[in-house]
Amino acid sequence: IKDEGLQIERLGKSLWTRYRQRFGENIDLPEGGYQGTYIADLAREISDEEKNKFSEWNEETKNFFIDFGTKRILEIIKGDLERFGVRFDSWVSQAALVKSGKIEEVVAILKKRDFIYEKEGALWLRSTVFGDDKDRVIVKSDRSYTYIASDIAYHRDKFERGFKKIINIWGPDHHGYIPRLKASVKALGYDAEQIKILIAQLATLYRNNQPVPMSTRAGSFITLEEIVDDVGKDVARFFFLHRRLESHLDFDLAIAKEESAENPVYYIQYANARISSIIDHAAKNDICVESDIKNKSIDSELLKLLGPDELLLLRILMQFPFILAASASSLEPNILITYLENLAREFHQYYTKNRVVGSEANLTRARILVISAVSSVIKNGLRILGVSFPDKM
Repeated sequence: IKDEGLQIERLGKSLWTRYRQRFGENIDLPEGGYQGTYIADLAREISDEEKNKFSEWNEETKNFFIDFGTKRILEIIKGDLERFGVRFDSWVSQAALVKSGKIEEVVAILKKRDFIYEKEGALWLRSTVFGDDKDRVIVKSDRSYTYIASDIAYHRDKFERGFKKIINIWGPDHHGYIPRLKASVKALGYDAEQIKILIAQLATLYRNNQPVPMSTRAGSFITLEEIVDDVGKDVARFFFLHRRLESHLDFDLAIAKEESAENPVYYIQYANARISSIIDHAAKNDICVESDIKNKSIDSELLKLLGPDELLLLRILMQFPFILAASASSLEPNILITYLENLAREFHQYYTKNRVVGSEANLTRARILVISAVSSVIKNGLRILGVSFPDKM
């Protein structure tokens, strides 16, 4: 949690400015301040609770507004993530990391290993020894820490907690940061190969075929909460997972709300719902294979009735374990999504060509067994992705 530094001070000052404006004071936001309506909303909360208590910008006021702002915004973030189906087991405060003394510890360790030297009043890490293009400042001449200092301490803490594999997800503007972090990890004596850094490209939201301009400070953006409200959790999760992490995502809100083959999550969910409807229809005709599947007592004679269309579906189903393994090892869930899209497409094509519930009872049972397996794989795939699989649509 980035809860200290210049940006956080700007957040606190922006919040205080909006708070003072509620009492009729004519003051402008600080340079580079935050203009979003969420700042005004938080300022209203403070004025309702604290009244006109903080009339001057001093150390006490600054600490209060920074503390209030970071805590409330973090609560909002956690609430949004909960609705989106994302949960973190632990949260680490950068401010707490600084106060814990762990950064001093890591600097002392690097000094002892002779990977720190002083120049121009600052402390530098000899990161070029480990493949970085230049050495990096760890402690500035004013004795404040740079970003890399707290990052080194944070990653050391992860290793100390026993993690064998560390996965970092960074934004596209942090690509050049990779060599210095890996160099610092090597300087501490850890294996840099245990760290996997994924660079996530930005998403562009489209509404009415026009890109939505996004600027946090200017207050022009669409929140995750709004997207979930607009298209639902399932569609939101699916669209974000639909592209490779390193690929730019164009998120079209109009397509996300379509109930058609153009919307990939609807297309897959509808395959499962269609199968559910077919199985219900078969049950009304006294054809049920559920107990056979549960007891693994499928009559091999039924399988002899299957034609090339059913065998194609079975061949695709047999790929499922390998697809899961590939998605997990490459950290790319879009591999699973592409597979599910292909499976759904082949099922829909199969359905248009073949009458599943027909006059021949044994052939019907055989086909019900196949489409039940398709449904099972679709459900398991969507469950892994955190997407629902309704039986009726």
